[in-house]
Amino acid sequence: MHRRRLASILVTAVVLGLVATSSAWLGRRSALNQPAARPSPELPAAANDAPTPASRIGPDQPARAAVARAPLPPQDTPLRLIQAELTARAHDGDAGAACRLAAELQRCEQAERALRVYDRSLQRKREIVDLLHPSQREKSRRELDQDEVTTGQRLLREAERCDGSSPVGDAERIAYWRQAALAGRPGALLVYGTGNAFQWHDFMDVLPQLQTYRQEAERLMLRAAEAGDLRALLALGNAYTPDDESRSRSMLAQSVKPDAARAFALHQYIEAAMAGARQNLPQHMREKMSEKPLKRLDAMLDAHGRERANQLLSQWQREWKRPTWPEHAPGAAIGSQGQAPYFIGLECGE
Repeated sequence: MHRRRLASILVTAVVLGLVATSSAWLGRRSALNQPAARPSPELPAAANDAPTPASRIGPDQPARAAVARAPLPPQDTPLRLIQAELTARAHDGDAGAACRLAAELQRCEQAERALRVYDRSLQRKREIVDLLHPSQREKSRRELDQDEVTTGQRLLREAERCDGSSPVGDAERIAYWRQAALAGRPGALLVYGTGNAFQWHDFMDVLPQLQTYRQEAERLMLRAAEAGDLRALLALGNAYTPDDESRSRSMLAQSVKPDAARAFALHQYIEAAMAGARQNLPQHMREKMSEKPLKRLDAMLDAHGRERANQLLSQWQREWKRPTWPEHAPGAAIGSQGQAPYFIGLECGE
């Protein structure tokens, strides 16, 4: 960063009473252009002399039930202060600790990536501003300086929670999500079951874990749906819908067999269960629960398909818990591919 611009931003920060935060942000920027160091991918369990318990868990080895576990650390505790404890507890079979650790690790990856993306974007904007007419240049520079203090401060606060923590490989982080999902932790069922434990940039590093996920995803998401997770129900309904090539297929959709009757029954189940409660849902969720999916799916069904859908609907209404929307969850239902919303950590307890 040029010395003149550094002084300008610091003056702005002083005026706003944000000197400490701005200094931390500016000091951190020098390392943002380089991706965070990542350890080499784990060897498969069979080739690893000392695999962690989380990485050994397989379809025939469900996670051990947690008995008399201590409460999880308070939310927003810096990861460096709780990582060793959570890791030890996860390796001892504590599914809640595995869930919380996975959520914290993924949150930190997202925070560091957001800082790098913001820094690159800011640099590009400044290059454009330098080309403006002098009459516009100074005003635009001041606006960018202000944005660097305010937006940079917010991103910095999130990233600082992760300072001093130890990097963990992608395969190990996914193993923690899986351990917690197999134990039935709601947050982990949602993140792992939808495929959001995987991130676009690491797919080739975790091919064995992707294959395992493909074999387990449907069963785990049905478990979440049975427990009344509205987000899981909607994700399954979309995943079962036969692809019309008008939308990208989610990882869950790639892991289940298209089934119009099952998708139709799921959307009917949601409609009936949430009747009268839509006003309590985020706007984008109300839009997803429109009549369009039902009409489209109904057009795909013959008489046999409708009969099968009715049978599934009756079965689920008898056996499944009435779906609800978590009170702590804001507008984002699940998050984009590879993202675990910050509130997922609240769903790691019993």
